[in-house]
Amino acid sequence: MEVSNQMQIIWTAEDLADFLRVSVGWVYRRSSLNLDDPIPRCPGIGRLKFNTADPKFQAWLTKQIGAIDRLVDTDRNQPNVDSVNSNQ
Repeated sequence: MEVSNQMQIIWTAEDLADFLRVSVGWVYRRSSLNLDDPIPRCPGIGRLKFNTADPKFQAWLTKQIGAIDRLVDTDRNQPNVDSVNSNQ
């Protein structure tokens, strides 16, 4: 990760992939400007980089984490197979 003079943390595709626990290829595919909701990235930099202080990036990331939270909540609402079997 790089830190600029304004204390903005710049993530590489690898940093973002590690944070989201996805492949680097997934990050590159989701950064395509041809998508409806691409990952906001730093313009004008040769390699794919992400400014974590950018409000657009933060909104995109919050939306992704919210989707993950909804999936986890759904899993928590599933009956525990062990407890169902022990009651029979």
